[in-house]
Amino acid sequence: MSDHDFCRLHLKAARAGLTSEQRKRLVGAWSYNYPGRCGEFHVPKDDFYWHGSADCSYTARVKGISAWLEKFYPEATS
Repeated sequence: MSDHDFCRLHLKAARAGLTSEQRKRLVGAWSYNYPGRCGEFHVPKDDFYWHGSADCSYTARVKGISAWLEKFYPEATS
């Protein structure tokens, strides 16, 4: 098992809960991880940017998707 298998599974689970519309909005989204446990996530279509603590790019994407959902689809996070 590699260091990021759990992170990939976490991302897969986060994506599984998205609607078709939400998946379309996330086309072109990207994430980045800086050394020192800091990551960022971008959704250019919505001019959305998240940054914060993340062990890897997969975790940055999961946390970014969560923050994006809270902002643009608050009913989905309730």
